[in-house]
Amino acid sequence: MVLTIHVTEAAEDVIRTAFGDNFSRTALEAIAIEGYRSGKLSRFQVQKLLGFDNRWDTEEWLGSHG
Repeated sequence: MVLTIHVTEAAEDVIRTAFGDNFSRTALEAIAIEGYRSGKLSRFQVQKLLGFDNRWDTEEWLGSHG
């Protein structure tokens, strides 16, 4: 699936300054974090969404993101 977000040039500059050039990964991680915190995504779903090979990598990532 491809998700496209249209933003103004000014917004693009703000996004790049805040999150760097790999905004696609940043957005995906934000969705995973919010989904897990809200209970809409399980740990296993976060693992699959972010492409982790195992539960332990997922646990470590979740722990490092509060």
